[in-house]
Amino acid sequence: MALLRPTSSLRRTGLGAGLLLVLLLLIIYGAGWYVVGVARVSQEAELARHLRVLGELALPELSDDALALADLALDARWLAGEDDPASAPLREMSPRARAVYANYLSERRVAALEGFVARGGLARLLVLAPDTTVLYDTADPEALLTPFDYAGIDGFELGRAIAGEAAASLAYQRGDQSYKRLYLPVREGLDATGGETRAVLVLVANRDYLHGVEQLARRLRRHALQLTILTLLIGVLIWRLIRRQRRIESQAAEADRLAALGSLAAGFAHELRNPLGIIRAFAEDLERSTRNAGEPARRAQIEETCHDIVEEIDRMDRLVAQFLEYSRPGAAATRDRSRTAGEPARLGRDVPAVLGMLRAAAQKRQVELNLEWTPEAEQAGPLPIDSGAFRQVLLNLVLNALAAAPEQTRVRVQCEVTDGEARLRVTDEGPGIAERDRTRIFDPFYTTRSDGSGLGLTVSRRLVAEAGGSLTLEKRRAQPGASFLVRLPLARPAAAPGVKG
Repeated sequence: MALLRPTSSLRRTGLGAGLLLVLLLLIIYGAGWYVVGVARVSQEAELARHLRVLGELALPELSDDALALADLALDARWLAGEDDPASAPLREMSPRARAVYANYLSERRVAALEGFVARGGLARLLVLAPDTTVLYDTADPEALLTPFDYAGIDGFELGRAIAGEAAASLAYQRGDQSYKRLYLPVREGLDATGGETRAVLVLVANRDYLHGVEQLARRLRRHALQLTILTLLIGVLIWRLIRRQRRIESQAAEADRLAALGSLAAGFAHELRNPLGIIRAFAEDLERSTRNAGEPARRAQIEETCHDIVEEIDRMDRLVAQFLEYSRPGAAATRDRSRTAGEPARLGRDVPAVLGMLRAAAQKRQVELNLEWTPEAEQAGPLPIDSGAFRQVLLNLVLNALAAAPEQTRVRVQCEVTDGEARLRVTDEGPGIAERDRTRIFDPFYTTRSDGSGLGLTVSRRLVAEAGGSLTLEKRRAQPGASFLVRLPLARPAAAPGVKG
């Protein structure tokens, strides 16, 4: 469990760093939008005060014009010869009365309204009747006696203005521009503080008033996007570092575990091999002693018993040899094999030799052992692996296949040479390898057989890998059994004497 602590600590550190980044991002976002909000509220308040000042300046200048427009709207029906001119809202005025209103509209009064817009830097100025009918609109001079398009949205502000109190709307966005409206009541007389509101002046400010706030908001959004991307990149980097560190620690833990197991295996093998050698010597001596003694049947039984003892000792000796082979480091194992190695392996010689040794075991299990190879494989040159190591690999694979194969089935050994490498495939027709075991069958000491050591495939894969090859378990979707593939590069032939490459 101690091996897991660094990884857990690193995971907690990475999680803490990620949460800190997210918290920092939220604080920056919140602070930025708070600044924008405060700036927007401040600008809107300043804009409202500025519009109010403009309105107070406009009332002495435009009140007479606004009241004149209101009176003209009321008189237009009478001038058009219509009865009861106040019986319907102004927006429902007849076309003839509208024409009268337009004809009698004073150019001087219109010029006064448009001149104030230019001097005050406004986007628009409207004069409304108390029923929110547009008496004049500097932005659309042709839209006379039409409904005000913001009457529903600014109903509350309009109501306050008609009641005699100035009111300002909130700033709003239209396209890429910002606007704000101020409603001012117009009554009879400059000093009138009571009485009925005869008209409403509407001052509309354009986006220039809020340009600084919008620019700040756009800059904040741009910086927020950049900061988000940077945070994501940092998060990905931390995640990759954590994964890399976990992989390194896992490999280190596995190396420590295997080193400990190797030391244990070496000590165990050393202590076990000595008594095994003594027992084997006694068994062989006993077998020789009984050949000339006693009854033939008794002698045969003793000889068979001694032979069984020797076979079991040989089996245990092979198991100990696997322990020793696995516990020996790669470089040391290579040096050890180089001291005892014979000639390099050859497919045409070593494969038939190993299968010949296993024919009897295959017949005993009632399994057919087939060898299939191409002429190129039979005549292939030497392999970059010792003959004894190659035979050990093939022996492990075929023995596993025979153990898994049911009776009246076959085990196939296929050899071929392609793309400069030798390929050896061992296939059985057994139940196959479960999906949950496929990723672990090469792990040391992992086995699904009660009589297995869990080292055969591990040692075989290491022997092949040290020779520059690979040992893999192939996928067989629609076919039963398991298939192992050994791939080894062909050894390069030595250059002839006197030939320069």
